[in-house]
Amino acid sequence: MKICTTEQEYINAIAPSVQKACKALGYLPSVLIGQSCLENGYGIRDYWDNPQIELLMEANNMVGLKSELLTSSWSEYSVWPGKSLTKQTPEEYNGKMVTITDNFRIYDSIEQSFCDFLLFIKYASNYGKGGTPKYGEEILNMEDPQTLITAVSQRGYATGSTYPTSVMKIINKHNLTKYDDLSSVTASTYVNGKGGKTTVSNTIKLAARSIHDITAANLS
Repeated sequence: MKICTTEQEYINAIAPSVQKACKALGYLPSVLIGQSCLENGYGIRDYWDNPQIELLMEANNMVGLKSELLTSSWSEYSVWPGKSLTKQTPEEYNGKMVTITDNFRIYDSIEQSFCDFLLFIKYASNYGKGGTPKYGEEILNMEDPQTLITAVSQRGYATGSTYPTSVMKIINKHNLTKYDDLSSVTASTYVNGKGGKTTVSNTIKLAARSIHDITAANLS
């Protein structure tokens, strides 16, 4: 995805893919759009202190998904093609903002990125493969934006203490709940329901996945 110049340009660009992913797996589009706007600063260069935002945009990584996210517990469901990049990112630890370097997933499309996030929400577990999901169906089925983003934050998705408040401000500012009606939306084809269980069509085993370190070439 390309860098945007306005907040609405970014929302218009991602909303259809968010809706298709949410139609397939659950979750409120308004919340996922809000999270993406916050994570990527609306895809606007220098919108806030997010080093190398261009790299995430080029990688179609729309919710800041890192390469290692409880991977052993949900790898068979992930639609991540396997490539990664290394970049700087600001995070909050013990109330202090710091900049760290971490590995982030590269996707073939923004729709694939949103589907992967929702599959993480559905299946990822602190207890390994087959363990009780950290988020699960309860989160995917929540129908109130405030309740949903608060629950996601409380279960450890974001390091920022103001994450729920910031996402809700974006939702209210842009009236994002208008995207929550999915009655005329076609579900994403990145996931396919078989035997009552969601599976994926193009998962690569973790052992075959590689980390592509491009930090040195992009830092001044």
